[in-house]
Amino acid sequence: MFPTSKYMKLAKVKIEYTNFRDYLAGFRLRNTSCYRKIINLLFKLNSSINQRKKSWWIEIKTATPCCIYFFGPFDGLEEAKQEQPGYVDDLVQEKAVGIKVEIKQCQPTRLTIFEEF
Repeated sequence: MFPTSKYMKLAKVKIEYTNFRDYLAGFRLRNTSCYRKIINLLFKLNSSINQRKKSWWIEIKTATPCCIYFFGPFDGLEEAKQEQPGYVDDLVQEKAVGIKVEIKQCQPTRLTIFEEF
């Protein structure tokens, strides 16, 4: 048997440590990739659920003033239909012209959009 010096033992430990560190780095990279895939999947699932849970909104477009108004949210289509005449009457009293109404499921980012041409 050859005598092992303390330097050889340290070198062996350092090599083992380096290999283990490389192993962990590879493990982390694999897990990061897996983690990202899981996060992306959860995000898509959440988006899908949110699309199904979109509330009903009344979208009213007017020619003068040139605007799009969103009224809501409503729990159902019937509730939105019941409330629609009140919003249209308010706009008629404010002298709005060219009123077009649509009831739809959406998630508006703004309640009033002023369009300028």
